[in-house]
Amino acid sequence: MRRGPLRILVLNHEYPPVGGGGSSVACEVARGYAAAGHRVTVVTMGHAGLSELEQDDHLTIHRVECGRRWRDRCTVPEMTRFLHAARRFLRRHLADRHYDVAHAHFIVPAGALALWLKRAYGLPYILTSHGSDVLGYNERFRFLYPLLTPLWRRIVAEARTVTAPSQYLARLIALHQSGLDVNIVPNLVDTRQFRAAAKENRILVVGRLIETKGIQDVLAALVSVDLNGWTVDIVGDGPYRRTLQERAADLDLSERVAFHGWLPRESDALKALYGRARVFVSASHKENMSMCLLEAKAALCFLVASNVGASAEIVGAQGLFEAHDVSALGLTIASAMRKALVGDPPAIEDCFHSSRVVRRYEELCAS
Repeated sequence: MRRGPLRILVLNHEYPPVGGGGSSVACEVARGYAAAGHRVTVVTMGHAGLSELEQDDHLTIHRVECGRRWRDRCTVPEMTRFLHAARRFLRRHLADRHYDVAHAHFIVPAGALALWLKRAYGLPYILTSHGSDVLGYNERFRFLYPLLTPLWRRIVAEARTVTAPSQYLARLIALHQSGLDVNIVPNLVDTRQFRAAAKENRILVVGRLIETKGIQDVLAALVSVDLNGWTVDIVGDGPYRRTLQERAADLDLSERVAFHGWLPRESDALKALYGRARVFVSASHKENMSMCLLEAKAALCFLVASNVGASAEIVGAQGLFEAHDVSALGLTIASAMRKALVGDPPAIEDCFHSSRVVRRYEELCAS
């Protein structure tokens, strides 16, 4: 294993303030590398209003223009443009720079970029999967997965190591690449940033406002819950927002439910909502290891989550319900509200703390 500082190239098509959970993970790990003294360069997508270049001590961020339209989601054509733009940038960038290892977040598209770098420049890479980059994971990409399968398998096969944040996702990867040893490295949360404040009778929901996040199920379930004295905060944006607001009005929930829109993950406003909430709800129909659940757990919220993906690895059995089951969701929310008024939830486990996770990634980069 190599000793001393490394020069690490981080590749991801999304990076804060753009993107979702995979973006947050990449950012926390990159910052952790830099804090440990490694030289870190991030290559990611540009977006309107963001600087093409940011430098902060050991961390440099390059954003390449790809015509990305939305902060919260990315289209396949935009990912394709990212690959071409990033390759053009890296050809110039690597003319007088050298790296020891690349860390690619998402097998596709960043893994395809890492594979090219290995073949063209001899740069080894590690892969971190986040869910939708695994064949068959996301219904949205069902027509694309068969076309990607040969490239996907080459990317995985030539990686120095492949990591997944959960047993659930590791098993799914192994189904498509027999004999592959997937390292489990959990998602991470900075417990200095997400922590409890003076608790109020608030229920918090955070996520992209799309159907698969199940927020419509939360609204339907709340009809059967006694919300007297409670407020429900919904944070996020997306194409389903207007429909959800209309549904809340139809269900006579408008006075209890507040839609806050999209809030940057690092904003004081979002951290305050986590800190004050007694209960956090995730009703997603499809999930890997939710960063929102981890942030809520760090902020000492009682957790309610659909039993999908790796949610059980975070929540435990008592806060789970079966996805789409609105009746069970209502009962689980009501139970969490009662518990939240009389006691404290368990603290977040050490395995999710950012320092421990970053150390594990350092070991994999240096091996």
